[in-house]
Amino acid sequence: YPGAQFSGLYLPDEEEPYFTVRLLSQDEPAQKFGVTAVLVSAQSGAVLNQQSAGSYPLARRLVNSLYPLHTLQLAGWPGRILSLLVGVWLLTMMALGISLYWKRRA
Repeated sequence: YPGAQFSGLYLPDEEEPYFTVRLLSQDEPAQKFGVTAVLVSAQSGAVLNQQSAGSYPLARRLVNSLYPLHTLQLAGWPGRILSLLVGVWLLTMMALGISLYWKRRA
């Protein structure tokens, strides 16, 4: 996968005797971790299977895009700043609510 970035590595075990290399390829939506996977044999080093994010069925691609949509990674830096601002706003509202509760209780 030319231009893909390394995203993660799952080591082999008894049930799955192969390495799973996760990549963030160029045909995936903007997100931190990729879903493209390459399965490599732990004994011979041969590529056993390739699962490109672009070749997944539509339903799987929609499920894979839920987390980047939820965290606003799909919107890039503006989305991350908006996510930060919403988090700060929620913490402020919680602090104000607790302080109002303690003032009314007294």
